[in-house]
Amino acid sequence: AGFPNGRKLEDQAIDITLAVLLLDLNVHSPADLLGVSQSMNDVPFANGFHYLAPPH
Repeated sequence: AGFPNGRKLEDQAIDITLAVLLLDLNVHSPADLLGVSQSMNDVPFANGFHYLAPPH
């Protein structure tokens, strides 16, 4: 999580949520789906508002 609160843009919150909802946790760990999606942006995030890079 980002400081002082909230999530960073690259946090894997959605990946973890989907893993918990969709996987049989008696067989798989929620970490099984981590790393399936991208963990970085191809262009660095800006330091100030508007954090997302322009579309290309």
